This record gives sequence, C-alpha cells and structure tokens, in this order.
Amino acid sequence: PTIGKTNSIQKFYTEAASSANWYVSDPFSFIGCPAPYTAASTPLGIMYLGRYGIYVFNGSLSQLISDSVTKEIKDIAQVNLSESAGIFHDNQYVLAYTSLATGSSTNDRVLILDTVRNAYVKDSKDIDSFVIFDSGDDFGALYSGSSTTNGKIFAHNPSPDNIIIRDQTGLDLGTADDIGYFGDDDEPYLEIAWTETINDAAFAGVTI
Repeated sequence: PTIGKTNSIQKFYTEAASSANWYVSDPFSFIGCPAPYTAASTPLGIMYLGRYGIYVFNGSLSQLISDSVTKEIKDIAQVNLSESAGIFHDNQYVLAYTSLATGSSTNDRVLILDTVRNAYVKDSKDIDSFVIFDSGDDFGALYSGSSTTNGKIFAHNPSPDNIIIRDQTGLDLGTADDIGYFGDDDEPYLEIAWTETINDAAFAGVTI
C-alpha cells in the first residue's frame, strides 16, 4: 500500500507472513498529499492535490502535471485544502475545491484534466464528494454530493451515450428518418440516407 502523508509519500510493506515484520519505507517523495480525498488511482499513477499543484506519484517519485493551470491552482483556498475531493473517471481526473477568489467556505469550483488530450477545463460546481457506481448492473456512472446544505446528489452520466446494435434485427425493430442501414445481418452499419424513391414522379412538380 501507498501512504500519502502531509509532507511525504511512503509505502507500507506487508509481504511478510507475520504482521510483526511489516514495515513502513523511507519517503519516496517529499511532496505530500495534504488533501487525502483527492488521491485517485489512474493509469498514469496516483493523482493527488499537493500544496502547490496536482501531482502524479508513479511509484518512485511525484511529478507536477498542473503547470499549465498555475493560476487556477493558486485560487485553491489553502484553509479548505483538506476538504478538496478528486476522482478518476472516464479518462478524466476531476478535482473539486474551494475558490479563494469567491470567498466561499465550501467547494464551489471543479477542475477537470482530460488525460487523453492532456487538457484542463474549469467549471463552477458545488461538490464535496464523488463516487462511481460500477457493480452489479451498474455501468460506471459518476455521482457527486453537493457541498451546500441542499442535500442534492448529482448524476453526471445517468445512462450510456452509445447505441448498441448486435445484429440487423435490432435495426428492423426501430424507426428512423433519413437513415439507411446496410451490411450483413451480423455486421450492420448506418449511413445518412434519403428514404424517398427517386423516379420521374418524385420530380414531377419540380421546375427549373
């Protein structure tokens, strides 16, 4: 396990059969995680909010990845740093924090890092916690809790945004305008198409 302390990151080795022989390593990084709720496991490593930016701990060292949004990082209220919350979902690291500029006492801003495009987006949202529903029949929907006193829970993607078609029969059961489907029964595909029959009658009323 990896332990993110306020001023350092260490590892806890539990390979030994007896717990008496388990031990904590020397610090791997002296860039700690004073905002424990922001730590999130990602394909790049453990992302977290430090005092001076967003970092990735790759198992050996911490690397700053928020240099391009230094202005936004400086706007994070240090007094509320421990209340910040982060999560990794759908190739994005989402960080909720309290803005120093607004003078708010609760989280009122969200910074989103798209790890595929390596680009940041800033939003105004009142969020103090995140959770992903991904068990049973769930498909990995992201939910968040409001940082205000209204007690609201928000669904960020309540349903899939993809149309899943396994065979042409699935297309026969539906209706469509200006769309044609082609291909084999087990490999159908859609294209934009005009459903009108093109013949002399179709252009009978057309004058040039």
